[in-house]
Amino acid sequence: MRKIQTTLTLACLLAALPGCSEPAEGELDEDLIRRVVQVHLPETHRCYAAALASDAEASGIVGVDFTIGESGEVTDATVFADDFAVPAMTSCVRDAVLTWHFPRPEGGPRSVSYPFLFVPNDPRFPA
Repeated sequence: MRKIQTTLTLACLLAALPGCSEPAEGELDEDLIRRVVQVHLPETHRCYAAALASDAEASGIVGVDFTIGESGEVTDATVFADDFAVPAMTSCVRDAVLTWHFPRPEGGPRSVSYPFLFVPNDPRFPA
């Protein structure tokens, strides 16, 4: 997937393709990003709880690429990895990420790739 993204980015730079945008290069401490994500993990867990309702053994990774805009809001989110057969699970996680707010990145928007691992009976979350 990364090779395709790199190729697309190079193509965007060379030929201003529709839908292309420059990568977000702002700076924001990774520990700070992790802490904000951890505050919002219950939102992603609600998505997982809905998936577990239809399959008690459902587990996997949902990876989300998102952009933290200049004012700290998430301006874009796309799923780059998905182990779930339930499309509602991945769209729910992506939609949750789109509502998050972070501190303002320095120097412009900041791109983030974040994998979310979901396993049954995760001790971090009550049943």
